[in-house]
Amino acid sequence: MSQHRAQLMQDLAVQIEAIHVEVTSPGGEMTVHVDANGRLIDIDLTSRAMALEPSRVRTLLLDSLDEAYEEATRRSVALASAAFGPDAPTVAGLRENAERYRPQLNREEDEQ
Repeated sequence: MSQHRAQLMQDLAVQIEAIHVEVTSPGGEMTVHVDANGRLIDIDLTSRAMALEPSRVRTLLLDSLDEAYEEATRRSVALASAAFGPDAPTVAGLRENAERYRPQLNREEDEQ
């Protein structure tokens, strides 16, 4: 049984590592690409983004990154739930770590 669980864990790790999320801003100004941990891999900007005020571009970028992180977390949790069941400690651990290590996006300018 423990060998089977170890194999499931290994398979899960590979599946989670393969997660790649793309989120496009509502107006199509940009698309952010993040990995399973929500780290920015790439960003595609359109000419619409270049026509915006820098503060608006910043807000769209932060919002898109936040949404992408949420989606990466949802996908990771869904994979773990499918492998171990929704109430498994592994799933709870993923949720807890996602919250603990959530990127702290600086939104100071947005509040002004």
